[in-house]
Amino acid sequence: MLNQSHPKVYVPNNLYLRTQHGNWRNRSRGDKLNGYQDLFKNEKLKNRNLFIEGDMGFGKTTLALQFIKMWLNEDQNLDFGLVLYLSLQNVAFENEYTCIRTQLLSETCDIDDITIQEIIANEERVLFVFDDWDQFNNRHSKKSFVYKLFVNKQKEEHKVLILTRPSLAGEVFSDERPIVKIAQFDDEQIQKYLKETLKRKNINGIFEGIVDNSSIYELCQIPLFLSVIAPIIEDDMFNIEHDETVTKLFLSVFPSLINRKEAGNDGALALFDYNPKLALLAAAGYTTQESFWPKEKVASLIGRTELNDLIKTKILTETSERKQLSEDLLKMESKCKIHFSHNIFQCFYGAHYLAFDASSEEIGDYLHNTDILICQYLFIFACGLSNDKQLLVTIVRSLLQREEYYPFPISDCIALCCFEAKPGKLEHKLLSEISASEHRFHIKASDGRNVVNAKAFLIDSCAKEKVEFGSLAITEHVKEIGSDKITLSTGTSFELPGIIKSYYIVAFENKITNEDLLALIKGSRRLQILFLYNKSEPEYECAELFETTDLEKTLVVWVYCQAEDLTLFTLSSKFKCWTSLEGSLTIKELRKTDLWKDSAVSSFNSVLPV
Repeated sequence: MLNQSHPKVYVPNNLYLRTQHGNWRNRSRGDKLNGYQDLFKNEKLKNRNLFIEGDMGFGKTTLALQFIKMWLNEDQNLDFGLVLYLSLQNVAFENEYTCIRTQLLSETCDIDDITIQEIIANEERVLFVFDDWDQFNNRHSKKSFVYKLFVNKQKEEHKVLILTRPSLAGEVFSDERPIVKIAQFDDEQIQKYLKETLKRKNINGIFEGIVDNSSIYELCQIPLFLSVIAPIIEDDMFNIEHDETVTKLFLSVFPSLINRKEAGNDGALALFDYNPKLALLAAAGYTTQESFWPKEKVASLIGRTELNDLIKTKILTETSERKQLSEDLLKMESKCKIHFSHNIFQCFYGAHYLAFDASSEEIGDYLHNTDILICQYLFIFACGLSNDKQLLVTIVRSLLQREEYYPFPISDCIALCCFEAKPGKLEHKLLSEISASEHRFHIKASDGRNVVNAKAFLIDSCAKEKVEFGSLAITEHVKEIGSDKITLSTGTSFELPGIIKSYYIVAFENKITNEDLLALIKGSRRLQILFLYNKSEPEYECAELFETTDLEKTLVVWVYCQAEDLTLFTLSSKFKCWTSLEGSLTIKELRKTDLWKDSAVSSFNSVLPV
């Protein structure tokens, strides 16, 4: 990720080649690449067109600009005669040549599409870099110029890279297409970034302060967030509680970021009271699909001083379009436009409008007319900012009507909205609606701390309100199973749901015992399935487990994993102990067994390790 305040500082993210197993939604993390140079030198990748996938703020655009820098510096790892970087944000052009002319050439330039086509045709090797594919108007069409160029290269020597947030590319492109995943920052990268940015400060002390606060630590793993706050980090900046919501964290950080110390403890709220028109502009951008505004318009709305402060802190960014004053003059002027430096900041500002100024009808319009994939945090932040419980109910009920989909499941968004709102307790009626929906709140291995805590909060609320919770899968986050609660890896815990149909638990890091299973069975009525996936064999004898478990009503399966082989154990009512099925299975073979197909556990295919 490039440091926004120190542009010469570049700390590369780790990259992984993601693999797939016949299902776009079920991709493993894959093999780690040696660096971004592998995109052009790795034997598996150098002659392939690639999707480069990264979450919000992970540095996709920065990586794309690094390719241009390599080309300009004649880096031997990037052997192309021409590199073309194009943003697909809201693009609706019919071909790449018009897109090139519009984005890369001045209006004074008289080169037409045919000439551009000829220039590209005469180049032996061309690298096309398409950014913001997830915001491309025609991303779902196989007739788009991007699809045609990606699938059928003009020359074998050409290469196409598409950078995107996690998206349903598998619905358009073949599942066999390789995907490179941009990872979040690890500890070494965070420290290196801080060292390069804060050359004279106590880096070890600051890093320890970040790690000690789980919410801050998780956000600092997002390169963009770290790049924005790094220049203004103070020793006491992160003295907030570990389990605070993301909304409260932003409200704590923003006063320092904006440098509005005179506003006191409510600095962020005072800021938004001061410029509600910017909050409206930010929110409205998601319905009008407008994310760039004339600088003079923004200055007249919020004041030039405020605008300059926001540009200085990199929350807002200005860009220039060069235009000719007249046909006979070469003199140029810059026509500036303003946009948020990242979508997360636009969501945060826009959420203030939804929380404090929008009518119920307007909120309904936003829920109906916005793309949840792009602006989920618009609604999450709004729930965290507002004290109006009805806003949470309105947003959650609208989300419940949407289908669950990868990469940002609606269930995650619902859980985060409830967690951010942090009411005294969630209403029984709303919890019943959430539980009765088709959405499942499984805690996945890939879930970040905030999502894990949010789902735990929702499960705990259902348990306390005695609402049936259907099925629950927990992958690699179980720390301890107690007599009445499950403690997760984040430190949070939830009360065992009294009414639940099935548990599915993957626990490689922590050993699960018969006593743990006994606690789950005792604590749950109507339990039909208890499925455990572990790296240890069960303790064969446990009299109380058999005395407590009604084997006619509850299927209990223990899957012991050793390398690639699986051994299945079930409770035997005849011998009053665990018995293993004959032979061993691979994971693929397990999915073909009648035991798997006939149970509700088959619905957990998407979270089973592969």
